[in-house]
Amino acid sequence: MWVNQNIRNRTGANLLFLLVAGFCFISFNLAGGAQPHSETWVFPTVSPADHFSEKENRQFETQWKNFGSGKIQKARKGWNSILKKHPASPRALTALSFIDLSSGTTESGIIKLEAALKSDPRYLPALQTLAHYFNGIKDYERAYDYTAQWSKANPSDPRTRVELESLRLLLTDQYVKEAQAARANGKWAAAEEAYLQAISKAPELSLLSRELGDILVYEGKVQQAEDSYTRAIRQDPSDIETKKKLADLFLKTKQEDKAAALLKEISATQEPDAETRAMLNRVLAHSDPIEVALSELRRRPQINRGDLGGLLAVRFPFLKEFQSGPPVILSDLKNHWAGKYLPLIANLNLIPAFPNHQFKPFVTVRRYEVAVAANHLLTLLNRQPPSTSSTVRILDVPKTNVHYNAISQVVSLDLMKLDNNNRFRPNESISGEEALQLVNQIEKIIR
Repeated sequence: MWVNQNIRNRTGANLLFLLVAGFCFISFNLAGGAQPHSETWVFPTVSPADHFSEKENRQFETQWKNFGSGKIQKARKGWNSILKKHPASPRALTALSFIDLSSGTTESGIIKLEAALKSDPRYLPALQTLAHYFNGIKDYERAYDYTAQWSKANPSDPRTRVELESLRLLLTDQYVKEAQAARANGKWAAAEEAYLQAISKAPELSLLSRELGDILVYEGKVQQAEDSYTRAIRQDPSDIETKKKLADLFLKTKQEDKAAALLKEISATQEPDAETRAMLNRVLAHSDPIEVALSELRRRPQINRGDLGGLLAVRFPFLKEFQSGPPVILSDLKNHWAGKYLPLIANLNLIPAFPNHQFKPFVTVRRYEVAVAANHLLTLLNRQPPSTSSTVRILDVPKTNVHYNAISQVVSLDLMKLDNNNRFRPNESISGEEALQLVNQIEKIIR
């Protein structure tokens, strides 16, 4: 998991290079210019495919000493003599490959090593030499393949685990660079293939699935892109950037419900940024305008009478069952989002109308009005729980105040709070966030 957290905000190629830089792995200088000392090379051990006599084994070891002391031509002649008798000998082929590699005729050396493996696919000296050679020339794909074969042939060798892990990350880095280069040149299919190769080597890196998702979106492969983004989120549930990309994809494919669920998940873990808010507005644009208004309500520093009435009506739709008498006629509701709900709120006297058939929905609501509405709502539903109002000390609302009982009740139920000086501030405004918290608390009481 530490890998995902480190790479989240960096480019894939640079980060993967940093990851592998910390690994310590063996590398042999086999790519030209290497000194022909036998201690530099892996000693060619006996293979079942050699079929040497005892005399030939001694001859082989004599030439190894010649090779180690710099007598290259003598060693070459002796090993060629053995190879003529045993043309498929892994031991002789590998020894002769060392001479080729050390003298710069690398192609011939590689051919001999591959021939040795045809005779004995588990011949460790040939596998090790090829693994280290390709590692040295930065052909990580072939180096990884030969190291994997080496590990399979000798699973008890601890070096192979270290080298395989190092090569795995180096190879992943190589694929990412190829993908980025292809993407920069508009070669989207090649970029997709390179990212798929990278994921096959490092499936735990969620960033790779995210980057692949971007490529697939551009190619118009919508379902595959969705799968790729989903895989990245499953690997790293805290990856907000990928969640936003997936939400945007859902919006483009008219899957508003899925987009809304993801955006709400993002908003629950952090304050939505401008991009997230814009997508939320796009989601809400496809839904009831009332939902748009309620979403905006949360961000308002103060709400008005119409906002409070609309919030109560929408969150408690069963209130219409308590309506009695003819509808209240109000003349000033035309331009408020909650206009259709406010006659009900006035009828129930949760927020009283004015005598001249006006509700004044755009007038800022005051804290005492909120307390009265909340208390009246609980009374109406017969869900007024026992309070401790007798013990509440409210310094700025005397008991003679007509609204004292309602205020002390909501304070005792912890629906609304006093400040640090035990003041209720009855004539001050209330924010949208505070109003929503109040409604959430009422919902818990009436369940």
